[in-house]
Amino acid sequence: MDPVGTTQLAAKGVGEVVRVGHQHNTAQQQQSNTDRVIAAEQKAEEVAESARRQIAEANRTNQSAFFAEKALDKAQEVTAHADHAFKELAASAESSNPVSSVYHTARMTGDRKKAEAGAKQARLNRLRRGR
Repeated sequence: MDPVGTTQLAAKGVGEVVRVGHQHNTAQQQQSNTDRVIAAEQKAEEVAESARRQIAEANRTNQSAFFAEKALDKAQEVTAHADHAFKELAASAESSNPVSSVYHTARMTGDRKKAEAGAKQARLNRLRRGR
């Protein structure tokens, strides 16, 4: 045989070896891809189950939030009634003893100057009455 023919034969043999190796790698890659698909499907099922659990928890939380909001509304309503009752009580006390009620109201509202002035006036009134 001539040297050119030998080279072509060797090249063809190398090509076949490479081709067989490539087919082997392709089979491994297909198995690997199949494994990845299975793993991805399992992960998707896990994520879907987690999402279902989170949705159920959110529904329970929303119900809890709804009832908490209703309780807060009721508490605000009760507070408003109590505030109104306190104002009525302060108004009636003011009509019976103006200085004392001004002092008390000022003290409750945190107005220090009015509270001090009210206390001073109440002391003066007690002194005048002889108590």
